[in-house]
Amino acid sequence: MNLPTNFDQKTKEELIKEISELNDRINSIVNDSQNHKLTELELIKANEKVEESEKTLNEAQYLSQIGIWNRNFITGTLTWSDELYRIFEIEQGLPYDQFSSIYRSRHHPDDIEGLDRITEGSIKSLNPQIIYRIHFSLSFRLFF
Repeated sequence: MNLPTNFDQKTKEELIKEISELNDRINSIVNDSQNHKLTELELIKANEKVEESEKTLNEAQYLSQIGIWNRNFITGTLTWSDELYRIFEIEQGLPYDQFSSIYRSRHHPDDIEGLDRITEGSIKSLNPQIIYRIHFSLSFRLFF
């Protein structure tokens, strides 16, 4: 950029001020960019830790043959761990009606009424404590 050679001292001061302000903005943008990259790296590392924890949890569930479930009482969403699907021998991704029918068929017939009563009570009290038998070729009890 060619600057005029015949400008007065005030113009030089204004130019120096503008250059200084531009320099400050450039430094700010560079710092923001570096902070953004640092935040990105932190998120990637945190995500890797979560994935490792999930892997460890899945292995522990598989080895101990224990599954976990979570019910969101606000949305009504029910989430099962992969191991719980395996234990109950239910395919993942089934429509709820089909899932529910298969799930109920896995329980001992004498426990269905009690299961319904305990489930409803647990939902109302937000304190799930369910004990029941699963009905396969062998009968046994699971304690949750």
